[in-house]
Amino acid sequence: MFGRAALIATDDHHQCLHHGDFGHAVRAGTVIATDDTPVGLLLEKHVERTDDAITVADLTGVGAVDAALASQILHEMGQ
Repeated sequence: MFGRAALIATDDHHQCLHHGDFGHAVRAGTVIATDDTPVGLLLEKHVERTDDAITVADLTGVGAVDAALASQILHEMGQ
């Protein structure tokens, strides 16, 4: 999936490279280590995405980011 993704979002670049799925994809040669985007940029809406583009998120457990993402998603869903 990483090879087909238009956007790869990571919560902690180094942590994801070390033991996340993004790191596995890098070591397999599917993507390169600089192909990810900090998930915080998505929350700030600084990243352009099309509705049909594949986005992959590798979230390895940064609690503050998890909470911010959940809040933003609920807000966008009108909850």
